[in-house]
Amino acid sequence: MKDNDKIPVEYSDTGFKMFRHWAESAEPDLRQLWYKCSLAFWVRGNRYITTIRWPAFDVDIVSFIIPDTLPHDEEIDEWPCQQHLWVNPEESIIRNDATQPDGFVQARVTDIIDAFFDGIWTPPWNCQMCRKRMGRLIKPR
Repeated sequence: MKDNDKIPVEYSDTGFKMFRHWAESAEPDLRQLWYKCSLAFWVRGNRYITTIRWPAFDVDIVSFIIPDTLPHDEEIDEWPCQQHLWVNPEESIIRNDATQPDGFVQARVTDIIDAFFDGIWTPPWNCQMCRKRMGRLIKPR
């Protein structure tokens, strides 16, 4: 990120507050994992974005657009991810598609993080050897 692309403090504060809300609302056994994540802030066009990362495996789990003002708790809980990730609510299946598959809805940030923690879904690996060795699935617990 260039110096002129710095994130205004009010946006990074909002991103942190949203993350903290999700972490504190998580199941007790998952809460510790939430706090092992790191946050990265960046700019795309005129939008400010936060990426939640898992530093132990050096992967970006999910990204979301930071709103102009902090939403209410109910809105935060339903906040969509930025990627083309879809979830089938009945089967907890996550797919990465450019278009929405039948029966799937846009995944929320919490859907993606929970699936990652449970080892159900893994973000695309950058390293081909890691991809082969781990069978594209890892379980951070």
